[in-house]
Amino acid sequence: MMLFYPAIFEPDEKSGYVAHFPQFGGFTQGETIEETKEMCEDLLISYLEDYFDMDKEIPMPDKIQKGQYAIALPTLMVAKVLLHNELVKRNINKASLARLLDASPAEVQRIMNLRHNTKINTIDRAFEALGKQLKLSLA
Repeated sequence: MMLFYPAIFEPDEKSGYVAHFPQFGGFTQGETIEETKEMCEDLLISYLEDYFDMDKEIPMPDKIQKGQYAIALPTLMVAKVLLHNELVKRNINKASLARLLDASPAEVQRIMNLRHNTKINTIDRAFEALGKQLKLSLA
């Protein structure tokens, strides 16, 4: 399962491209389309980390419109975003999640770190502790 957030790329006056996410604001740039996509991926993760830090629910992506680029969020990060949103909805903090999982606070910090390569079964265990089931599908 992947999520695709829309980004708008515009040619820069000097060289390359300037890009932004309509849902989040902010800008990044790159010399080529490919480089700009890579910069957007990093910017998107940074935005999402801010939502994690503020304990705010992360919005699901808007529909990609004509002329917009789809910036993918990898499956593992999608699972962490869904877990984060579930915790925010239920007003469950990381310490409470650690108690539910019988895990250390450090382990929960790693689970909730978007850039940490958490095993998917660990995230699945967190959903189970919340009475939820993580489902992956093949398209």
